[in-house]
Amino acid sequence: MSSPYVLRNLKVLETAGGVTLTANLYRDTLKVGTVEDDGRGGGNWVRFFCRSEGNQFASWVASLGTYTLALGAQTLTLPHNTESATELLIQAAEAALEVRKLDRAAQTNLIYRLAEDGENHHKTALPPSVNGKSVSEVVASYRQSAPWWTTVAEIWVPGQGWTPLERAAREWRS
Repeated sequence: MSSPYVLRNLKVLETAGGVTLTANLYRDTLKVGTVEDDGRGGGNWVRFFCRSEGNQFASWVASLGTYTLALGAQTLTLPHNTESATELLIQAAEAALEVRKLDRAAQTNLIYRLAEDGENHHKTALPPSVNGKSVSEVVASYRQSAPWWTTVAEIWVPGQGWTPLERAAREWRS
C-alpha cells in the first residue's frame, strides 16, 4: 500500500482486557496526530493536531475505495472509513517492525522456514565458520552439515526478505 500516511513509534501491549496500542501518525514527514486503542473493545481513536489534518486524512480515506469484509459464507463490499484505513496503517507498521526484527536477527542467525511451516519460522545461530560469507556459501555449508536442511523451503535474506532456498543458494551475496 502506497500511502502518504505512516504510523511510527508503534507500541503494542497485550493486557488481560485486550490488546492496547499507541502510535504517532505522520503524513509524509510531518507528525499530524496519534492513534490509540485502549484494548477494551471498540475502534481505534485517531486524534489530529488540527482540523485541517483530519480533513486531509478523510480525503485520503475516501480515495482508498472499497474493501471486502467476510462474514461467514457471505462477503460485503464496503467503502473504507477511518477505522479500516487505520487498520491498514497498523498492519503496515507491524509488518515493518517484523522486517526490522528479522533483518537484525539474520545478522547472527540463520532464519528459515520448513516446507510445512506456513508463516512460522525458526532460527539457528550462525557458527563462526560462516561469518562474513555470502548467503550462497552459508547455504552450501548447511547443506553439507545439517540433515534437516533438506526440508528448508525459504530463508530470510536481510534487505530482501523471505527467499526460496534455491534462489538464495544461487543469487545472493552478502
